[in-house]
Parts: sequence; structure tokens; C-alpha cells
Amino acid sequence: MDSEIPHTRQSSIVVSVRVRPFTAHERAHLVNEQTIFGNLQLGDPNLALPGVEISTPTKIASSRHRPQGVRQIVDCVDDKMLIFDPAENNPLSRISENVLNSITAPPSGHGPRSLNSRRSGEQKFVFDRVFDMHASQEEVYEATTRPLLDSVLDGFNSTVFAYGATGCGKTHTVSGTAENPGIIFLTMQELFAKMEQLKDTKKFELTASYLEIYNESIRDLLEPETPSKKLVLREDAHRHISVANLSHHPLFTVENVMDLVVKGNINRTTSATDANETSSRSHAVLQVHITQKNRTAELTEDHKFATLSLIDLAGSERASATKNRGERLHEGANINRSLLALGNCINALCVGGKRGGGFHVPYRDSKLTRLLKFSLGGNCKTVMIVCISPTSNHYDETLNTLKYATRAKEIKTKIIRNHHSLDRHVGSYLKMITEQRQEIEELRSRERKMIDLELSRYKISRERVQMSVWDSVQSLRQNYKTSEKFHHLKVIKSLMLCKRRFLQMVGVELTVLLKFTSPNSDIHANCMALHEQLVQKVKNLEQSFDSPDELESAIEHTRQVDLVKLQEMEGWAESDLVWYESLLSWVSESVRNEILVGSSLMMERLMEDRVLMDRLKFVSETLLSFTHTAEGNEDHSFDFDSLTEQLHGQIRDLVNIDDEFDRFAASVQMTMAGMRDRTLVSAEALQERDFRKGALSLQVPHHRRQTRAKVVKSSSGTPSPVQRSRASQGSKTAKKVRWSEVLPGNDTSSMMMDEDNSQPQHSTHTAASEEDVSMLDAADSAVAPSEGIYNLHPTLAPRDIPPPRKVSLTATALVRGK
Repeated sequence: MDSEIPHTRQSSIVVSVRVRPFTAHERAHLVNEQTIFGNLQLGDPNLALPGVEISTPTKIASSRHRPQGVRQIVDCVDDKMLIFDPAENNPLSRISENVLNSITAPPSGHGPRSLNSRRSGEQKFVFDRVFDMHASQEEVYEATTRPLLDSVLDGFNSTVFAYGATGCGKTHTVSGTAENPGIIFLTMQELFAKMEQLKDTKKFELTASYLEIYNESIRDLLEPETPSKKLVLREDAHRHISVANLSHHPLFTVENVMDLVVKGNINRTTSATDANETSSRSHAVLQVHITQKNRTAELTEDHKFATLSLIDLAGSERASATKNRGERLHEGANINRSLLALGNCINALCVGGKRGGGFHVPYRDSKLTRLLKFSLGGNCKTVMIVCISPTSNHYDETLNTLKYATRAKEIKTKIIRNHHSLDRHVGSYLKMITEQRQEIEELRSRERKMIDLELSRYKISRERVQMSVWDSVQSLRQNYKTSEKFHHLKVIKSLMLCKRRFLQMVGVELTVLLKFTSPNSDIHANCMALHEQLVQKVKNLEQSFDSPDELESAIEHTRQVDLVKLQEMEGWAESDLVWYESLLSWVSESVRNEILVGSSLMMERLMEDRVLMDRLKFVSETLLSFTHTAEGNEDHSFDFDSLTEQLHGQIRDLVNIDDEFDRFAASVQMTMAGMRDRTLVSAEALQERDFRKGALSLQVPHHRRQTRAKVVKSSSGTPSPVQRSRASQGSKTAKKVRWSEVLPGNDTSSMMMDEDNSQPQHSTHTAASEEDVSMLDAADSAVAPSEGIYNLHPTLAPRDIPPPRKVSLTATALVRGK
């Protein structure tokens, strides 16, 4: 151990005063200003000045007629100064000087006596901090004990003790309650928090002891079975006071400390008196011993030692006020004796400080003063919390307490950091290496735990984000599927496509008729007028179909509302935006495909409608009917006038084509509504299965994923591979929907959900080739998300995402411009 002389610093005792609030009984008997100054009677014994000799003795009224009111004698001016017995609350301040002179007339031969000190008891006291009766436990802790924690961790001893008369709130300040904890709990809570911050560089060892001084004997509150005779105060060569055979208990958490405090308080001596129902009959001392050293082992090992003492003193009391008898009286005498010894030590320290030292301090007059020797005048930072009562029935006790506290401010202490440096022996190098290896392993283990914890947090946040994205898209799909409004809009759009295709086919019939009629004929003029009207109707339908509606606004609303909430979630990444946009594009594409499939079904239904089919093939049917009639004649003659009249009649019937299609549309809507109700449950189960299948593809390696069934062009009328696979399972052969009938003469491969554009055979087909798409295949493409959607997340870059394809009827119209 090195012989370094420790550096000393001078410190003063910090004195704080706390005024307890009024009790319910005191508040009920608290007199106001009118009561004080309105019913002033000179014969009232409560107005007698202390120390004044009355020449004419007065008969003291019986206690039954004695005034029972109390007044407030402490006024907190600010957080530094208080006034004891302020003049505005003192009834003597209103008595005339002549009356006071007659009352306080000096005895003959002693000369005139000054009345300034007797007329009013007002005195001003200044302390380091003053707490009024509204101060909370946290405020007291922040101003008194909290500043000591850094000093304790720096190796300086510290003491906090509560001093005052009985029933003034000392135990409440130190221990508190479960709902309103005192400075013990608040101190330990922050001490462990600071140690947690330093655990990477320091190692701490904490032990605690809890004792009481009862009737000048020491008792171990944590092991009460230990005889008091074995608990002896001893002073070592370094003049450190310790208690022999006192138990010390290790501390690891705040809960350990509180368990020990609760256990000790249960064993502490308390009893009820007239002054306090739960009066502490002993002085309780809780000491926390802190040892710290550097975590990293070195050749020179530095140790710091400190002791934090939290002391709850018993309150001084007057036997006449408490009316104690027997054992309680004996306890009160011992309490007053130890507190008197404490007061004498404070007075001696103040006198010695003024004289420059060398003055005897009677520490040995009491075990309490011996235990507090270094807290009062030794190596310790000390905070004295003075608890006082604000009522006049504690007049003398409060005044004496304030006077002792004022003297205690003048006490000076010399504090020394408790620091020791130990030089390791050569033989201890192996131990140092072992400790360093152990520290390295601890750091590695802690790093692994932190990494695992962060990874777990990241994984959980990512799963929450993905689940929220999925729920948002799923909610949108559910609305499209179950909402009656959206279903009606999809049926209307399908009817638009169906009517457009129907009008285009009628226009083809009119175009054929225009080729073979004379431009000057009435038939040609009527056909031309109808053809122009049909072209305009087709344009209007295309514009209505391409115009924004609630189907598209629902997706945009989801993007504006849900996306903002999703981006605010913890764990959101830019790849999630790519995935989310791809899912919304897929939902939009599935809605459009559903509309296309619906229009194909309606076209099949239209082909079965006799009236509309007559309008669709009026030229061919008229010619065939007329030819068949002519072949039945014997001369096989043609009546062109009759043929012209029939064509005129068919053309005139085309004027009602809108009403006839509206009738067809009404019947289709009723049929589609019934089909929707029957297939809603089964479609939901199918979609859920396909979505789960797509979700699993996120965890399946790329080379093991199954290629989805694609819609390809075929120049033959043979079923597609999906059709053949389903037909081989015993299912009914699905009907074919020729997209060339919906969009005649155009290459509609851009409308299909074929994400694999690398197959060369697709590019060899001409624009005239047809696409064989079964209704079941189209339905699958409308509801199955496919693994391609999931491949977009999270590895697909934004440039690899195909832009959303919008079905534009304007771009695919063929009859325009012909």
C-alpha cells in the first residue's frame, strides 16, 4: 500500500429546515386573526410572557375553561429564511406599552428593564434551505441528499440525519410510506442508477447495517437476537468508529435495501404517547458501505471506500406534555439525555471553531454522539434536516430546535477521500491475467446479448411493419370483395365493356352494309347516321370507363392515410414502400381483371339473348331470310324492294338498342348479385389459400419455387396447360373467353399478368392471333397474389418493378379511324 498523504478539504454542515403540515386536530383548533385579536383578555394565562414575575398571583382557570386554540408560529419567507413567532400572529403585539410596562415592571432596585425582547417573540432564522409545509418528499430529497451521491461515489463519507422534537415528521422524512417514499428509498434508487451507468468501468460492493440506540444500548435491527452487550462501539487506529459484532448484509438491488429497511423498522422500538401515536423511542442508523475498484485489472489497484449514513433520531419531549409514566418516562429521559449530549457537542464544536480548535468536545457523553463523532466534526459531509412544528403548543421545542440548527451551521468538518492504492506482487500477475480474461469474456457475453437483443427487437419491429402492411392491403381487398358499393361499380364497368363490344359488333354490321349500298340511297344515309352515333357512344363509354371513380380513389385513400401511419412505425424501411406499392398495384390489377372477366361472362350471356342477337346480325339474318324465301319461289325471283323495306325496318329497330341493352343489363345485375352471394365464401377461402402460399414463398429458396401458371397466346383452339391440368382432375372443361372479342384485332398481351417476358415464343405471334384464356385461369389471376409479388420484397430494386398497367379502351379501339 502506498504512503500517499490524502488531500483534505473543509466543509460545513448543510442545515435544512422542514415545517410539517398541520394535523387534522390542529387545523380544527387553529385560530384566525379575528379570534386572536378580538377576544384578547389580559387574564389569559396563555399570554403570560416567559420569565416574567407577576407580583399579584392569579388563580389559574381550570383546564375545562382554558382556551384550546393554537396559532401558527412559523412563517416561511422564502426557501432560505423563516420567521419564528411573527408579530402579525402574536397577540402581545397589540397590547399597549403601558400595560406591558405594568406587567413587566422590574423589581425594586434593579433599574429599568428593556421591553424589546419581551414585547414580541419574533425572530428571523436563515438556513441553507427552508421547506414549507407544502413541500414534497422529492423536493426535500433533491435539495438535501441527492447532491451527496456524487461525493459518496468519489470516496467521501456522507451523513444525513433528521433532528427535531417528537411528532414533527422525522420518520416520515427519512422512511416515508409505500405511496410517498422517503429519502432512504429515493437515495438508494438513484445510487443504483448511477452505479449502473458506471458498471462498464467500475466494480462495486455494497453492504448495509441497521441498528438502533435504545436506552443507551445498541440493538441490531436486522439480527435482533444478537445480545446488546456484544454490540460495542470501537475506534480503530485510523479513528474510525465501528460497532463490533454488527451484522452486514450484501446489497444488489434497490429491493434488497427496502426489504432490509422494512425488516428493521418492524424490529424497531416504537410506542404511543400523548404527543405522538407512533413515537420512535430509539435512534435508528442505516449505514451503507460502498467499495469500488476499477473493472480492468492493473498492476496498481485503486480502491475507494465510503459510508453513507441515514439517521432517524428520536424526538425530544417534555414529560409534562407527554404525561408519560413508568417505562415511557425512562425512555424519554434517555432520549433527552442523548439529544442533550448532541446539543452540547454542537455547542462545543461551534465554540472550538471560533477559538481555532483545542476545545474539548464531549463525544463520550452518549453513544449517539460517539457514533456521530465523524459526522459532526470529522471526515464526513453532513446534511442536517431539522423538522419543526408550526403550532404554538410546540413553542419552546421549536425555538430550541431552531437555535441548535443555527449553531450547527457554524460547524466545520475536514473531509478526506477514502482512497487506497495496492501494488500487486509479482506472484499475483497470474491472478490479474485471469481477472482480465474474465472481464473480456464478460464483455463478449454482454456484446452478444446486446446484439441478440437488438436483432430480436429489429426482427419484431420488421414483423410488425410487414404485418401492418399486409393488414392494410388485406383490408382494402376485403372492402373490394364485400362492399356492395364496390361490387355495383365493378358490374357497371363490366357492363360498359360489354356494351362497348356489342356496339362495336353492331357497327361492323353497319360497316358491311355501307360497303354494298349506294352512297345516294336512303339506306346508306341511315346507316351512316347510325354508324356515327354508335362511334360516339363507344367514345363516351371509353371515357366513362377511363375516368377516375371510387374504385381508384379507394386505393389512393389507402395510400395517403395508411402509408403515413406505416412510415411512422419503428422498423420501417424503404424496401417496405416498394413492397407496399407493388401490393397496391396488384390489388388494382386484380380489380381490373375481375372487371374483364365479368364483361366476358356478360358477353356470353348476351349471345344467348335473342333480341340483341337479332340486332347484332340484322344484315346477315335479313339476307339469309330473304334468300330462303326467294329459293322457295318457283321462279327464284328476288324482290329487291321487299329486301330494302326489311333492311329499313331492321335499321329503324336499331334506334331502340339502348333500351334493349338496359333491359339486358338489369337482368344481368340481378344474376350477378345472386352469383356474388353464393360464391363469396368459397372465393374467400381460395384467395386466403393463395395468399398464404405466396407468403410461404418468402422463405423458400429461389430455385425451389414453383413457376406460376401464365396466360400465353395460342393460335390453336386447344386448352391451355392450366385447363388441361384441371380437366385431368375430373373438373368440367372451362369456357373460353376470347379477349379478341373484347378488344378486337389488338395484341392484348400487355393486359395479362405475365411477369416472365423472357420466353421467345411469345414474340412470334402476330396481332391477329387469339388468346385462349379460361375463365378459371382468369379468376386465378384475379385473386392469386403469386410469388412474384413477394419477390419484390425486400430484394427487388425499384427499377425492377413493372409500372401498373391501366386498361385503356381508347388505346385499343379498332373501329375508330376505319
